[in-house]
Amino acid sequence: MKAPTVLLPDEWPAKVGPHTVTFVRHAEKNGGGFMADLTPAGVRDSIEAGRHIGCRVDLFLASPSPRTMSTARGIREGNGSNATLVAEEQLAEPGNGFTTDFRQALKSFFTRILELVEENRPDIVLATTHNYVVEYVAAVFGTRAGSPDYLSGITVNLELLSQMCESL
Repeated sequence: MKAPTVLLPDEWPAKVGPHTVTFVRHAEKNGGGFMADLTPAGVRDSIEAGRHIGCRVDLFLASPSPRTMSTARGIREGNGSNATLVAEEQLAEPGNGFTTDFRQALKSFFTRILELVEENRPDIVLATTHNYVVEYVAAVFGTRAGSPDYLSGITVNLELLSQMCESL
């Protein structure tokens, strides 16, 4: 299987499919800080991104920040999905509490994502998060992301994600 790559906003929706989790940076925000929400353009762009996904997403995960939750709701609306939306702290701060041990932080992050998949049994997962988390996932899979644009994303096969987690 080819390693995942970070894709531009108009490219990743075509990669969403069965047995995957897609990590997407939130849409355009209206200020700084964790509590910033989306601009009107960010809301529109989120809905439009959801329209371009060729299948129904079964589970939405999001960092608990307003901008990532709003992005997930917009993508879900555009996708025509009524799937559950779960706020997950690991998508805001990967590896909570393991700031000095990167390997343990990775394992904690991927383990939590896989636990949510096991709990909800979805086939297609979309996780809205922040630029540094998209970079984090890209780095693990040997992809150089730089600083991802708004609504850039990386799709990872669930089996590949599980294998990565086991190897840590």
